[in-house]
Amino acid sequence: MLKPSFFEEHFVSWIKSISNHYKGVVAIDGKTVRGSKQSGLKSAIHLVSAFSTENEIFLGQIKTEEKSNEITAIPELLKVLDLENAIITIDAMGCQTDIAEVIIEQKADYILAVKENQKELYQDIESAFLIPSKDKSKIYITEEVGSGRVEKRTCTVMDDLSHLLNPTKWNSLQSIAKIESERFIKSTGKTQKSTRFYITSLPCDAKKIADAVRSHWKIENNLHWHLDVSFGEDKSRKRHKNAAQNFSSVLKLSLKILLNETISPVKKSVRRKRKIAGWDNHYLLSLFNF
Repeated sequence: MLKPSFFEEHFVSWIKSISNHYKGVVAIDGKTVRGSKQSGLKSAIHLVSAFSTENEIFLGQIKTEEKSNEITAIPELLKVLDLENAIITIDAMGCQTDIAEVIIEQKADYILAVKENQKELYQDIESAFLIPSKDKSKIYITEEVGSGRVEKRTCTVMDDLSHLLNPTKWNSLQSIAKIESERFIKSTGKTQKSTRFYITSLPCDAKKIADAVRSHWKIENNLHWHLDVSFGEDKSRKRHKNAAQNFSSVLKLSLKILLNETISPVKKSVRRKRKIAGWDNHYLLSLFNF
C-alpha cells in the first residue's frame, strides 16, 4: 500500500545518513522485473537503479513503464542523489545532452557509452581513433587470466575534440575514449574482439577512465545478477499495487546486509546465507548486529 515515491525518498535519506558520501563510480542501469507483468498491462515494470561500485551499495531507483523511458527517468534519479565529485557511468541509452547537463549540475563527472543510437557522434569518435596514438601516457593496458580465458583490454584516450562536429553541446566534455577488448577462450581456442567508445567530462587519464568503465559492470555482476539468481526476483509474482517496486528496494537492502556478513569463518553464498537466516533466529539477528 505504501507509495513508492514516499518509500524511496526515505530510503535515499537513510542511505545518505549511514554512508555520508558516495565515493568513486556511481553506475546507473535499468532492469526489468519480469514477474511483475499483470494480465492486461502492456509490460512489466522497469527500474532504473543507482549503485555505488566502491561502497557496493544500492543508492536509489525510479520506475519507468518501458526500457525506452530510461532517458527521462535517469535525470529524475540523479537529482535526488548527492553525487558531488562522483563519476557517473551510464550505458548508451543514457548518452544524452540533457543527462550530461544534470550530472554536471550535480557537481559530478560523467562517462557515457556511445553506440550507433548516436550515429553522428559514434562515427566522429571512430574516425578520431583511426590513427594509432604514439603517446603512451594516453594508453592503459590490462591483462587478466582466469575462468578459462585470457583477456586483454586497451584503453586509449584523446583530448583533441576537433574531430567532433559539435563538442560544445556536451556540457564540460573534455575527453573521448576507446576501449578494445581481446578475449581468448582456452577451451575453444577462439579469440573474441570488441571495441567500445565513450565521452567523458574527465581529463585525459587513461587509467582512471578504464578503471571507471570496468567498475560499471559491478551493477550487473554484484546487483542485478544476485537479484535474479540469489533472490529469484524475475520469478516473483508480487504484483498487487506497489508490491513489486517496493519489494525490489527491500531485496537490494537485504543483499547488502548479506554481503556484509563476516561472522561465519566459512565463506557462504548469498543464497545459503538466506536459508540459514530462515532456519536460525540467532544468525538472523546477528545480521542486524543485535
